[in-house]
Amino acid sequence: MKNKLPIIIKREYLNIVKKTSFIVVTLLGPIILASIFIIPIYISHINEEQISIGVVDETGFIYKGLQSNATAKYTLLYLPVDSAKKLLDKEDYDAILYIPSSFINSPETPRIWSKNTVSQNVMNNIESALKSELEKHRLAIYGINNKILEEINADVRVNNYTYKGGVEKAASSTVATISGFLMAIIIYFFVFMYGSMVLRSVMEEKLNRIVEVIISSVKSIHLLIGKIVAVLLVGLTQFLTWIILTLLIIIGVQQAFPDLFKYTEPEAISIQTKGLNPAEAQQLANAAKLQESPTNNALIALSNINIPMYILLFLFYFVFGYLIYSTLFAAIGAAVDNQDDTNQFMLPITIPLILAIISLQPIFNNPTGGVSIFFSLFPFTSPVVMMGLIPFNPPLWLLITSMIILVLTFVLSAYISAKIYRIGILTYGKRPSYKELWTWIKRY
Repeated sequence: MKNKLPIIIKREYLNIVKKTSFIVVTLLGPIILASIFIIPIYISHINEEQISIGVVDETGFIYKGLQSNATAKYTLLYLPVDSAKKLLDKEDYDAILYIPSSFINSPETPRIWSKNTVSQNVMNNIESALKSELEKHRLAIYGINNKILEEINADVRVNNYTYKGGVEKAASSTVATISGFLMAIIIYFFVFMYGSMVLRSVMEEKLNRIVEVIISSVKSIHLLIGKIVAVLLVGLTQFLTWIILTLLIIIGVQQAFPDLFKYTEPEAISIQTKGLNPAEAQQLANAAKLQESPTNNALIALSNINIPMYILLFLFYFVFGYLIYSTLFAAIGAAVDNQDDTNQFMLPITIPLILAIISLQPIFNNPTGGVSIFFSLFPFTSPVVMMGLIPFNPPLWLLITSMIILVLTFVLSAYISAKIYRIGILTYGKRPSYKELWTWIKRY
């Protein structure tokens, strides 16, 4: 009997991996995963197409705050506003900005007309420039030197770092949230998808009466183990293939477009300013502001991610999360005779998984709170929630406790499912109740 277990595993494994749908998903998955990381970085590096904006300034001085850049080119027009608007029809300008003389006393009055909607980035730049010039004008009225205000105002940006064992690393709450949510969604998808495979396989063999033939030469427990292990190997095959191909795609893109992933540590700028004259120091300080941008900080945080640790933890939580749910799904498949009967048993089992996904956002807002700890330890939500919390560096005791509870829960679920499977797989024509399932569990 024991020698037939590898045969069962091989049969179930090959039946799945030879399907066209499996091959397509396995090849498309890495492209999607790599795109999730690459596309936002690529978009952040693309400058918007420069548009031409004609400016009609009745105040005679506010326009001085408008500086042409990569997104907009400003040209002062000495025309009445109605004549300037007609230039849009002649394709001379993409937009016309009108600053009336009343702007000094009523800042809400400027208007902009355009052929197409002006981007929010350009609008923000215009509003900021007009606000700055208006402030300078009002300061001059009250006899306040503008340089005094510039010295008082300060652009403050707090850089986030983790500190453990005397080592500090750049961190980003945005990167942690996105990566945590992504890993939680993937493990939810994997656990539910492969657990459902076991359910469908068990139900198919039972409804087609194939299982009666198989059971005559194989123990039911061996058949159950064979199915669960085979689908687990399918999941690991797909996951490892995704990881390898995704990393190859990202590395390939990084080699082809090195500037896309380029970043500069903020500390490097402060060191470089030593020994420079004030003008050079100011120039580098301005560069530092750009390098401390959210995009640059995110790239630094991404480079500090411990990918091998993430992969190992993902494998652990996927394996045991899958084992818990697949054994329960197998028990359900063996107990029922049709798809409709599965709903009464599936709902209580799947609710924790769905609840884990719904709770991710409040958990991310307070990773060390009571709700986060509860869902991290509760075995039916911990595979999803813990993978979401890994980027937030949860305490070691929480990680170890979560793992121990997960393993013990698998042992218990396997014990219960084996008892239900042994009886249910050969039971037909009766819709089992929860009371009857409890009787099956106590019988052996």
